[in-house]
Amino acid sequence: MELCTRLERDLIVRQYLPGDEDQIVKLLQIVFQGWPHFDLDHSSKDHWDWKFLDNPIKNQLAFVAEFENKIVGCDHMLMNRIKLGRKIFQCKQGVDAAVHPNFRGIGVYSKIRAYEMEVELDFSPPLGLIYYASGNPIIINKEEGLGYRRFPHPIVHLVRILNIDTHLKKYNLTKKSLLKYGYNTSKILDLIQNSLKKNKGCGIKTEDSRY
Repeated sequence: MELCTRLERDLIVRQYLPGDEDQIVKLLQIVFQGWPHFDLDHSSKDHWDWKFLDNPIKNQLAFVAEFENKIVGCDHMLMNRIKLGRKIFQCKQGVDAAVHPNFRGIGVYSKIRAYEMEVELDFSPPLGLIYYASGNPIIINKEEGLGYRRFPHPIVHLVRILNIDTHLKKYNLTKKSLLKYGYNTSKILDLIQNSLKKNKGCGIKTEDSRY
């Protein structure tokens, strides 16, 4: 009860500021027992910088909950432009939401989301789609309580692989030769299919696929 009272009085929810990176990455590593769970050639902080700062759309957003000068919660938005038919929509994907284990169940994430929703109202152009993918039942129940609906179909992520050999080296996979054959076959089929299409204007373009 004492912690809840102090949080109500002293918890600060705000947007990311330069210098927050180290604390955010440390929090993500605690919550997810390691982050980002990729075999990287660089540090986790460098990956965070690339993901949320050095990207094609520069208005990516991160939010933090700060208590006694320590970041105890965070949430991130990845902004994308998605073309549906002839229209282009500004869209948001929620990623990497985390609350420190010592501060769960007392409304930290709820306060972050409430602040985020205020910020979203000022977006120009307005958001055309908001998408979250999570297996955390707390986040799922919270988002449904805010009016978000579950997508009624299985979700498939399509990734453009520029260098198949480099891609396979990043993962500890068996039967790599078979996978490489499958990737190359799929790539050839895609090229044939695309060459036969007259209208190539409907799709999602990935401008940066370094990882």
